[in-house]
Amino acid sequence: MKTQQVFPKKSNGFTLIELLTVITIIGILASLSMVGINAAKSNVLKTVTTARFSTYVKAIKEYESDYGYFPRFGQDVSSEDDLVFPPLGETGSPEEWEDFWKTLYGLKLPAEWVGGKKTKLEEEEAKRLGNRKKRSYLQPNEENHYLTETGEMNWGTIRSLTKKMGRERVHVMIDISGDGKLPNPDPKTNEKRPFLNRSVAFFAQQNKGDPAKAKLIFKTW
Repeated sequence: MKTQQVFPKKSNGFTLIELLTVITIIGILASLSMVGINAAKSNVLKTVTTARFSTYVKAIKEYESDYGYFPRFGQDVSSEDDLVFPPLGETGSPEEWEDFWKTLYGLKLPAEWVGGKKTKLEEEEAKRLGNRKKRSYLQPNEENHYLTETGEMNWGTIRSLTKKMGRERVHVMIDISGDGKLPNPDPKTNEKRPFLNRSVAFFAQQNKGDPAKAKLIFKTW
């Protein structure tokens, strides 16, 4: 009688160790993918922000080309000090930002528009703001402003990296003195460092309520 040799049956499944290994590898790959996605999103936000503020820089330089002086947004016109707007250490009132936009738009506030249509500045206000020609260097749109709860443009704001108003504080710097230098306030110490060959710059710092703990988010210079 022949003896029948018995072979062990082949398993069609994975062992527990194999499954755990595969799951671990998938988890590692997923985490690496998320890191890459988040980094890409951050880079896109920074690129969009730089492009947006570069548009503002261009508008301010066009203003200077028209008039031979930079806008001052409420600063004493007799002052020759470089403009840091709004002043460091202060919150910056909505009225100051309204002056900023009225100067570059050459328009009244929406609440003052006649018949709901864009209305040019009055002569006296145009003179006060230095935009005597009432030229529109920028057009009002949602890219420039945060929106109110009713969905209207809030002219007391300026858009930065995120849609959450107050998360970042935006500053404008203009070389009014014409010495080719701009103050670069350190977000922690507010110390000024010279940067050459720049006339207009924007930067934003994370608003933690304490300027000494603020973190620089982006810069255009």
